[in-house]
Amino acid sequence: MTYDWDFAGLGTSQDPDPVFSFPDQFGHSYPVTLYVTNSLGCPDSITRLVEVENVLLVYVPNTFTPDGDGLNETFSIVGNDISNVDFELMIFDRWGELVFRSADPALAWNGTMNNSGGEVLAQGVYPYKLQVKAGYSLEKREFVGHITLMK
Repeated sequence: MTYDWDFAGLGTSQDPDPVFSFPDQFGHSYPVTLYVTNSLGCPDSITRLVEVENVLLVYVPNTFTPDGDGLNETFSIVGNDISNVDFELMIFDRWGELVFRSADPALAWNGTMNNSGGEVLAQGVYPYKLQVKAGYSLEKREFVGHITLMK
């Protein structure tokens, strides 16, 4: 028997039982087609949709070191399926004063007041509040925690 797999135009395989990884940046349905030919030369095919669901994953680091050494200089939110819509990150000092606010998930905090580029704020613990929305499922989540700024 021969096996010819077509993974929605993203890849192929001739293995009887292949392993394939679909892109996970965005949820999507992928048509996967298997073409088989038996030992007598009789062909057949079948197509099935493989649903890849986006899962909202959010990683919030707890420490960064804006000390000028080129390593770990900024604080940013990373994850999967984080929408640019309904995103808000607020970081406060220990007295509750807002020191950084962003509506852009790609914008990193450099440790200065409102990313002014001035002097890095004092070493310490800075509480944050984060609101995110998934682009695929439209799920909304809120996180609170703290970031340690170390020099």
